[in-house]
Amino acid sequence: MNNYTFYVDGVKKAGKVDFAETSLERSNGLLGRESLSLQEGIFWEVTGFKKYLCGYWNAIHMVGMKFPITVAWLDKNQRVLKVVIARTPSIKNILGWHSCRKPASYVVELHTDLIGSVPVGSVLSWEKNRETQ
Repeated sequence: MNNYTFYVDGVKKAGKVDFAETSLERSNGLLGRESLSLQEGIFWEVTGFKKYLCGYWNAIHMVGMKFPITVAWLDKNQRVLKVVIARTPSIKNILGWHSCRKPASYVVELHTDLIGSVPVGSVLSWEKNRETQ
């Protein structure tokens, strides 16, 4: 996977965010990791906007995850539509399922400490890190 540096409204927030290009990479996401540093994360482009009763199909699940994460859904202009702290499954949310009711073009998963740095309406931008080009 290629990795990127992420910015929120032009301010650097994370320097090792992987881009999940394949369906398998998107499905695996951050599974299998024991932890996540403040600099790490993953993001992908949402392919298509299929509307369901509960919203658009851009959901993530936390089954098998060992730690909570910040999840942000972005529109086609990379503006944040929704941001949550996704926690591991619980009685209230058996699958740890989270989605956005608006058509998102990107989903970004980052360290929970960045939740306050990614407000709804802010713009996330990224650039490919040189060592992965």
